[in-house]
Amino acid sequence: MIHRQFIEVKHYIPKLIPQTYYEHPSIMGIIKTWTLIGLILRFIFIPIAFHGDLLSTYHRSFMILLGSTNLGLYSPTQLIQTLFLFVYQLFLPLEELLIWPEGSSSVPVAFWLYSFVPHYASKFAVFLFKIPYLIFDFATGIILLHYLSNVKKGVLAYKFWMVKSHRNFCIIHIC
Repeated sequence: MIHRQFIEVKHYIPKLIPQTYYEHPSIMGIIKTWTLIGLILRFIFIPIAFHGDLLSTYHRSFMILLGSTNLGLYSPTQLIQTLFLFVYQLFLPLEELLIWPEGSSSVPVAFWLYSFVPHYASKFAVFLFKIPYLIFDFATGIILLHYLSNVKKGVLAYKFWMVKSHRNFCIIHIC
């Protein structure tokens, strides 16, 4: 059954890439290679690079999950994060990671450095917290391929996105 589901998913993935790129087999090899490079770069930095802003947005999303706030006050990003937190609560101690004593919506530096960072689940939590961003990051790369009808320009933009976006996605969030 799992094998059948994998085949169905494998059937839909190629439809994400525009047809013009399939006309050149070498281009598809380049796209696959740069996708792999982009994944490797992101997976190197995802668990170790973050900033307190990431905790602050997830704190506000956790307040939505707990039902202690008004949904109308938050952005679509925080609502998406709330859906992910709904799943993450099954295997992460979210109350230990996302509730701080001051009641502020922004993470206090003392909590961030002395409670979150040394927590046993912090690296795994940071990795999971970045999954929604990773999904939209790669979706943007695919949108670039659709937007640029010239294959050479599209591949160049995709390569650039796979490397440059890694800087935005990972390095900016270093504490």
